[in-house]
Amino acid sequence: MKQAAWSLVALALSGCSTFGALFGPDAIIKVEEIGRATDCAATSADASVQMFPDADAVVAWQGGAGVTLIGTQAMLPGTYVLVGIGQRASDGYGLLIAPEAEVDNNIVRLRATYFEPTADRQTDGTPTSPCVLVRLPQGDWHGIDVYDQNGRRRVQARSS
Repeated sequence: MKQAAWSLVALALSGCSTFGALFGPDAIIKVEEIGRATDCAATSADASVQMFPDADAVVAWQGGAGVTLIGTQAMLPGTYVLVGIGQRASDGYGLLIAPEAEVDNNIVRLRATYFEPTADRQTDGTPTSPCVLVRLPQGDWHGIDVYDQNGRRRVQARSS
């Protein structure tokens, strides 16, 4: 009887490890912050995420947006991702992207911590639109999902 019980426990535990592989991420990748700005020329209050195939595409975007996140130095190969929180009426807003991301079916799940000014904090009323530029390793990424510190998806982008 005891042997049958232990066999059931062993079977259940092996099933858990199998299910964990089925429901866990395909991979964990490193995420490197490249640059950040307090004014990324957002035109609305909506959060945004944009994928760039390489650093040259970021430089081209910067020229049109009037934002400088990377200079003219040689950049490492990879996919660059710009995450913005949208236009805000005052300072005190920001975000931080976690240094690792999960990948499922070539969709990268970035984790972000969003900051807002507290009610007792004096703000100067200057409009801002904070953003962060990160680099992912080279890969066949089909999209980006950005989740906040509460596990809620804030924004997503899919490659065409």
